[in-house]
Amino acid sequence: MENWGIPYAVELYFLALAGPLVAGALMTLAGYHGAPRHPVNRMYVGFAAGGVVGAVLLYATSFVATPGVLAVVGAPVLFLGVVGAAVLAFSASPWREFVSWWADDQQERQERQERQERQDRQDRQGRSPGPGRGPGTRPDGAGDAGA
Repeated sequence: MENWGIPYAVELYFLALAGPLVAGALMTLAGYHGAPRHPVNRMYVGFAAGGVVGAVLLYATSFVATPGVLAVVGAPVLFLGVVGAAVLAFSASPWREFVSWWADDQQERQERQERQERQDRQDRQGRSPGPGRGPGTRPDGAGDAGA
């Protein structure tokens, strides 16, 4: 196979193709994305391994005289591995947990801001005496609405 003047172009291409798959699989097995034995993580590692096998098979087509069988097997395995790993990574539980954590954090931040604004309003108006002791109430309960 000629390299059109670019040394190691094929090697660089397949390294760039398989590198992220290998890195993702190793990080998943190391527990960076939750429990390594979780079924979703096992599926991801399987898809990533399939993508790497497909990439190796397609890389091997550069060195054989008749690459037909390698290309016919390697291309679908590579495609299935890469697309399967990508779809699984973007739709898996860790992403949903991250997004829900972020949404919960946003809601908590908004509630904290509302509490602070309410506190600031009360401070500007002269501190509220507390529940049950506002205007129109007496310590003995007389003057309460509905009493």
